[in-house]
Amino acid sequence: MCGDFCDYNNSVPLHFINPTSSIRPGNIIMPTYAELKAQAEALLAQAEQLRQQERAGVIAEIRARMAEYGITAQELASPPGRGGRTKGGRRKAEPQYRGPNGELWSGGPGRKPEWVRKILAAGGNIENFRIG
Repeated sequence: MCGDFCDYNNSVPLHFINPTSSIRPGNIIMPTYAELKAQAEALLAQAEQLRQQERAGVIAEIRARMAEYGITAQELASPPGRGGRTKGGRRKAEPQYRGPNGELWSGGPGRKPEWVRKILAAGGNIENFRIG
C-alpha cells in the first residue's frame, strides 16, 4: 500500500506517472484533453479533405439526375409544393408599381409603403410608377 502517493488501486506510485497522462481505475492510461482535442481536429481535417474529394462527384450526379427528370435550378430554389402560394394560402399578388429606387408594391389594400406615401404627400401621382 502506498497511501496518498498511489492511484485509485494503490498499485502505481504517483511519482512514476507522466504528469500529462491520466490514470483511470484498473491502471489504464487515458489520453489527455489536449491529446483528444488534437485527434479530433485531425479527424475533422481528414473528413473535410474527403468531403472536398467527393463533392465533384456528387455535383455531377445531381446534374445528371436533374437532366434525367427535367428539373431546373429555379424549381430547386422555390419552396416545395407551394405552387406560388403564400403562408396564408393566398397567391402572392404581382407587383403593380415600381418605386424610384426599384421598390415593388402590389397596390393592394392595407397600409401603403413609405415610398408611396412620400410620393402622394408631395402631390405626385402614383400611376406614374405603374409597371407596364
